[in-house]
Amino acid sequence: MALISFSLFAQDDFEGTITYDMTYSNMPTEMQQFSAMLPKQTIISIKGDKSRIETPMAMGTQAFLIDQNASEYIMLMDMMGMRKAVTITKEDSQMSTPEVTYHDEYKTIAGYKCQKATVITLDMDGNKVTSELYFTEEIPNVNKDLNFVKGLPLQYSAKNDAIDIVLVATSVEKKSLSNNLFVIPEGFEPATMDQLQMGK
Repeated sequence: MALISFSLFAQDDFEGTITYDMTYSNMPTEMQQFSAMLPKQTIISIKGDKSRIETPMAMGTQAFLIDQNASEYIMLMDMMGMRKAVTITKEDSQMSTPEVTYHDEYKTIAGYKCQKATVITLDMDGNKVTSELYFTEEIPNVNKDLNFVKGLPLQYSAKNDAIDIVLVATSVEKKSLSNNLFVIPEGFEPATMDQLQMGK
């Protein structure tokens, strides 16, 4: 999947959380026995220019700490007793801008009026891949994979290896959040992406 860029569109200030349910399809037969271990939810927390995107998993938790004013962001991995913090720079995550088409089609998701958009991206082989999503301009777009859309997607699809994933927001809760959510917790060791992939 694509990583983050650092533009932020002008929406009203939002502080609170958005919870997404995740469903899977087109899962290869050899992976179906592991379906119970796949994440079921993703939670986005937003406070000012800072956000946290957290996905609980069977073996632990993955989270991203994003500051829209910084040139880098942090990936936190808390898996099976291993707690690592990986810094990823803007240059590490740059990608070509996808083609986005906005449609005059709307639906309500988690209480928000959302507009339909069609997105054309390129896969690893350079082939065009078309997907659709629904977004709201009432919440700032902090989605690190879909930051080129002019609002926060509340329904969208993604592909991880051969599996198709659909994420749909089930709740949007405006509330005061602790600043501690957006900093690296104690006990996390700095690591590079290469070290993480090698299990170090």
